[in-house]
Amino acid sequence: DKHRGSGGVGAVMKGLGLVARNRQTWLIAVVGLGSTAPLLGFAGLWGVPFLETAYGLSRTHAATLTSMMMAGWGIGAPIMGWLSDRMGLRKPPLYVGLAMQTLGLVALIHAPGLTPTMIGALCFLIGVGGSTQICCFGLVKENNPARLSGTSIGFVNGMITGAGALFQPLIGALLDVGWTGELANGARIYSEATYRFALGSLIAGTLLGLAALVAVRETHCRPLPTD
Repeated sequence: DKHRGSGGVGAVMKGLGLVARNRQTWLIAVVGLGSTAPLLGFAGLWGVPFLETAYGLSRTHAATLTSMMMAGWGIGAPIMGWLSDRMGLRKPPLYVGLAMQTLGLVALIHAPGLTPTMIGALCFLIGVGGSTQICCFGLVKENNPARLSGTSIGFVNGMITGAGALFQPLIGALLDVGWTGELANGARIYSEATYRFALGSLIAGTLLGLAALVAVRETHCRPLPTD
């Protein structure tokens, strides 16, 4: 695209300011943050050691099961985007997806006696639920001026990918809170109960996303005037 617009950096910053001052932008970003937390916090880092500790799985087996969350996400995202367009609605898929994630996380973290098959199925369903996050991009684009669609999508995408930067160290900090002092080859060893406590932050994240979604303005897949 040879046309780069006018105004240079000043115009870019002005557009970013307009997007950032829009309350809807922040609400949608929180929804995306909550829906992405399980993928980056659990499948991205802490799921494998949790499954090793809680279920005695090998690292390879645990990694295979947690990767089902990414598979669910990859399969679900294009389907959920298509479904949202087909329905002419953005929020209902997100409600269902965040509810699926919340219930799936509760079962995965706290339900006793899960078999590997059940763990894999739960991870897959959580991933499918999280894939509804794709609707956040349509929502934020339609809740901001069309000329700022790239800026608004980029802003929300930064918040969404920031879920890893937030939840991975947060879970680690919560694990340290419950650490009993046990070490193995210089590495801290956390109990099953401590993992369940720390991973509860992911459930809090999806619930926060649900709460923010309530205040998000439904666009019916059409641009709306901004605040």
